[in-house]
Amino acid sequence: EDLIGYPYGCVEQTMSRVLPNAVIGRLAKTVKLDNPALLAKLPEYMTAGLQRLYGFQNQDGSWGWWYGSTGNLYTTSYVLHGLQLVREAGFEVEPQVLARGMAWLAANINVAVAFPDKADETKAPEPSLQAYALWVLARGDQLDAPLADRLFASRDTLDSFALGSLTMALAEGNRGEQAQRALDTLLGRARSSATAAWWPLDLKDGERWPWYYWYAMSS
Repeated sequence: EDLIGYPYGCVEQTMSRVLPNAVIGRLAKTVKLDNPALLAKLPEYMTAGLQRLYGFQNQDGSWGWWYGSTGNLYTTSYVLHGLQLVREAGFEVEPQVLARGMAWLAANINVAVAFPDKADETKAPEPSLQAYALWVLARGDQLDAPLADRLFASRDTLDSFALGSLTMALAEGNRGEQAQRALDTLLGRARSSATAAWWPLDLKDGERWPWYYWYAMSS
């Protein structure tokens, strides 16, 4: 009950309401969730959220942080990922919205990231963001094979969030051997206790959060 809610705010805030609603909807289908009052709220919440997201989409198919703001790789990937989950939960998603978004993502996944605080003055593509976008494309049967190969070859340099995204992208793309090797690397970074496992932030001693961690919400 704490996960679902009525969508509001910017693109990221709206998607951050829609996505857990979708997860609960998908869970309800899988385990036959016995909570009629909760499930009765989902269609209204989902419809409101989807309409907001449709309105936020730019003419070129991308999403930015707010209505009318320039689209970017992370926000577009996040919205598309959420829309994929919405559809998997059994709710209808406008096909053209997905198609336009996926087309933008495929066309821009290798574009340089221009961001004021980005340390790389060449504004090169950001592998950590590319890995997440790659997973979203792979979930839509559009794996970018050359990029998958490049990221796999440099997997030791990826942070844990990106490596997890790459692992799932490879699995979605039916690259089982590569996916297993990437997963082995990811599991090797895990920290664990008697009751939990986690992945620490990949920061050097004394280093503050770089632009990437807050730009992508360090998800």
